[in-house]
Amino acid sequence: IGVFKFAPKEAMAIKPLVENHVAMSWLYSLFSVQMVSNLIGIFEILVGVGLLVALRLPTVGKVASLASLLIFITTISFLFTTPK
Repeated sequence: IGVFKFAPKEAMAIKPLVENHVAMSWLYSLFSVQMVSNLIGIFEILVGVGLLVALRLPTVGKVASLASLLIFITTISFLFTTPK
């Protein structure tokens, strides 16, 4: 849930997942652990808002749906990119 990404404990909890992910590990070379977590949280919240706005604006819904698919695929890919 996006709101939890702003908590330091959650930022540290997702660190092993993000730092071992092929498409996301570069973020730590640019930002702090907390900032990366904040960016992920902001993205998740914006996608959620976009899905709500889709009730009135279908075009926004298409973009938000694609973004939500991206979040799902990224989350599932952690199963394959995170060492045991």
